[in-house]
Amino acid sequence: MNPLMEPAKERSCKQDTGCVVLSAGRSGRMGTPKALLPFPPGGTYMSHVIDAYLASGIGTIALVVAPSIPTEPYERMPGVIIVRNPDPDLGRSHSLRLGLAALPNVRHCFIQNIDNPFVEPTLIDALYAARNEAPYITPQHKGRSGHPVLIDRSMIECVLAGFGRDTPLNLLFSGFDRHRIPTDDPRVLVNINTPEDHSKHCTPGLHHAC
Repeated sequence: MNPLMEPAKERSCKQDTGCVVLSAGRSGRMGTPKALLPFPPGGTYMSHVIDAYLASGIGTIALVVAPSIPTEPYERMPGVIIVRNPDPDLGRSHSLRLGLAALPNVRHCFIQNIDNPFVEPTLIDALYAARNEAPYITPQHKGRSGHPVLIDRSMIECVLAGFGRDTPLNLLFSGFDRHRIPTDDPRVLVNINTPEDHSKHCTPGLHHAC
């Protein structure tokens, strides 16, 4: 059976796990913050991501955002921590480090890019169920690994220690073993970077709509 089709047996048992949502980029090609883009049938990329992780039973979510992104709707939500990145040009590794530092007690942590907002509780459950299989877990569609990523404490410590400060995350993670969870959902491979990407994947009624 495809792990993503199995019942959500562990949905209430994720207090050892957090999530860092990376949303501090300048969104130059999009022209507007991706976190605020509409996500059908209602809400925004950010609200959908938060709802998915809270529904899955994740205890704490760190939203790493640029200073210009409004966060008032989330600031009073239980379990949600707002982390401002004053210098987004330092890259995703720096944003991830800021987010992980806000979650000092987690044993595992999801890394959720705001440009891939298609995460659902069933996917979170499947990755979480495999959390002890390897230092990091990813979904896989047709042989390609996608998002989100679940990392263990050894990788959390590596990022916090500053290793690979100027290194892309995929290269930093290449030194760790990975376990892949197969899925039939091609959206785990999608990155929304332009208005055309948003229209293609987030317009109701289209084949690839979210």
